[in-house]
Amino acid sequence: DNTAEIIKQYEEKYPHIIKPIYQTENQFFKCNLAKEYLVPKMQGKYVAICEGDDFWTDESKLQLQVDYMENNPECTMCFHAVEQLESDGTKTVYRPLKDSQKVPTELIIKRGGMFCPSVSLMFRADVMKDWPEFRLVADVYDYPSQVLAAVKGESYYIDKIMGVYRFASEGSWT
Repeated sequence: DNTAEIIKQYEEKYPHIIKPIYQTENQFFKCNLAKEYLVPKMQGKYVAICEGDDFWTDESKLQLQVDYMENNPECTMCFHAVEQLESDGTKTVYRPLKDSQKVPTELIIKRGGMFCPSVSLMFRADVMKDWPEFRLVADVYDYPSQVLAAVKGESYYIDKIMGVYRFASEGSWT
C-alpha cells in the first residue's frame, strides 16, 4: 500500500515530531524491536503505539490522551475503546470498561494483554525508557509494558472508540 509514502509526507512536514521506523522486511523475529529501534528513538514526552496493521480513527485521539496525562501527572498509561476488525471484515466494538475511569493495576494484570489494545496505548516516555532488561527481551512488548507502566503510576481508560485493532490479520502475532 501507500503507507510509507504517507508517513514520509508527515515526516517532511513535521520532522521535529514524526520519527518513523521504515522497514522493507518485518524485523520482529530478527531483533529486539524495543531495544534496538523504539527506546533509542524516543525523544518526546509521550509514546503512542500504532502498529502497521492497526490505525487511529479519531483526529482528537492523541490530544485527548495528552490532555488527560498533562492534567494528571501521576498517570503513566492511557488507553481507550477500539473497533476490532476480523480478517473476514467483521467489526465489533471492544470496550474493556463501561465508563472512562482510572484502572487499578491489579485489573490490568488479571485481564491480560488484550485488555488494553496496543493501538490505544499512550505512555509517558520517561517511564518507557526506564524498563528492566526482561521487558526488552520479552517475546511481546505490549503486555509487559502495560504492567510495568501500571505499577509505576496510574492508568486511565477513555471510553471512546478512537482506533481499529486488526485481529488475526495475515502476518500478525494473533
